[in-house]
Amino acid sequence: MDRDEPRFARATAEMMNRSELVVPYFNNEYRFDKPPLTYWWMQIHYRLFGTNELAARLHSIVAVYLTSWIVFAMGRQLAGLSAAWFASLAWLTSLQVLVHGRLCVADMPMVLAVTLANGSLLWLLVDTGTERSKNADRRAVWALWTSLGLGFLAKGPIALLVPFTTCALLRSVFWRKPLPWSRLKPLLGSLGMLAIIAAWGIPALVSTRGAFWNVGMGEHIVERGTAVFNGRKFIPFYYFATAFLSLFPWIAFIRPMFRFVRQNPSPQIAFLVSWTLAPHLIFFFYATQLPHYVMPAFPPFALLFGLTLHHAQVSNQPVSARGVWLLAGAFVALPLAMLLGLTLIHDLLPDQLIALLVSVSLLLLLVFTGGALLALLWPKQHRFRIPLSLLWLALFGCQLHHTSSILRSTSISIQVSQFLGSNFNDQSKLLAWQFAEPSLVHYAAHPWKMSGGSVEKFQRSLNQKHLAGAVLLRREWTLSGAWRHWLAKGTLRNAFPDSDYSSVLDDSVSASPKWRAHTIQGFNAARSSWAEVIVLKPFQ
Repeated sequence: MDRDEPRFARATAEMMNRSELVVPYFNNEYRFDKPPLTYWWMQIHYRLFGTNELAARLHSIVAVYLTSWIVFAMGRQLAGLSAAWFASLAWLTSLQVLVHGRLCVADMPMVLAVTLANGSLLWLLVDTGTERSKNADRRAVWALWTSLGLGFLAKGPIALLVPFTTCALLRSVFWRKPLPWSRLKPLLGSLGMLAIIAAWGIPALVSTRGAFWNVGMGEHIVERGTAVFNGRKFIPFYYFATAFLSLFPWIAFIRPMFRFVRQNPSPQIAFLVSWTLAPHLIFFFYATQLPHYVMPAFPPFALLFGLTLHHAQVSNQPVSARGVWLLAGAFVALPLAMLLGLTLIHDLLPDQLIALLVSVSLLLLLVFTGGALLALLWPKQHRFRIPLSLLWLALFGCQLHHTSSILRSTSISIQVSQFLGSNFNDQSKLLAWQFAEPSLVHYAAHPWKMSGGSVEKFQRSLNQKHLAGAVLLRREWTLSGAWRHWLAKGTLRNAFPDSDYSSVLDDSVSASPKWRAHTIQGFNAARSSWAEVIVLKPFQ
């Protein structure tokens, strides 16, 4: 769907083809974006189920449910089964988890590691009322330092920063009392954690002559923190605003949760509050902002939600649903407005794009109404909550399948792959001009040369030997471009493409007798744009 998914998916396949376990490759080049744990995990699923989308995304799905198991265990330890069930439900059905928990990226393994590490810290540092034993403490110490090491191998320093910041906030702000730090076995544990990291890190640095550290840390960690990535703008309190969407529908209970926290001071609550705030504090000053960066804060939020509802049930104090109605109403208005707008401009857009937008609007409508249904019924002992939830799940599954089918049929990279075929050898070359999408590499299962130079330079490259196909961007329409045109003209009629190379491409392509040209229109999910490309395939 986005640019990182095909990079992870194809990099795993290339590592397998090279019998490489230390350094990831993508498109026959080094890929230093992330450490290798996610690639290792994906290789297991590739070997079991083949190289396909399900196998590529399965590690995220498994990590979501393993995190849910840890959240359940923590909720049961803190307050009992009721809190455990509510916390697990909130984690599994938060909107950002539903989305990111099905993507081929490294975030969910990292969140799993952070959850296990902070769960171990809670056990070791805070008296939870559960009977302690030396064996349990040893297991917690082992889990803490192992998860920190594996978390670093999943996504780098963030897996260490969140637990460290949680402890700092707990001790300095929310619970200023002595804590039994010696239970953590910091010296021995740190050595174990460093051994896990070094087992991969030293061979990676040696084989790349330090480039893995310089690029992976310098460019992908430090530079993103000090300079805005991909032209985004820094927005203060960005994550507090996106929480209303990422944590939908359970963020609607933020007021009773806040009231519960204030009325029930304890080291356990203080730890969960510290954990929730830690990722927000870390990324508050980080220049590049994306909603999923603060996902390590979602498990403690779910636990606080579970504790709030458990307390409400025990004390017979009903939780107000007013916030649910207000939040659901605001979000339901979005897809309804989309559907209304599409009825007004349906004659201006391609039929495929209209079908996609209608299907996405209906899917969003089901998401937000279903979220409201969950939030309204599950905190109560309502006899219809399970049947209604199952009915909604069936409707949502059918609509999701329909939307996914349209996305696949309109995907430019898939259409290009189908047209070019897969009969490539080691000498075959593929060339893309002004359409540098990593999904081309994944679906062709072959390297591409991405070019953005002049048309003349690209035309000369068409004469190189062993060129098996090429893709040229002809025209592209983006949502931001349509928005600017509407603001300037008050209408979408006669909206110009954001990029238009048709005048310089059509003559040169039609004049070449060597190539069979085919025009494809479709949705480019990585840029949320509608594009038209020319695919060139040599005559046999």
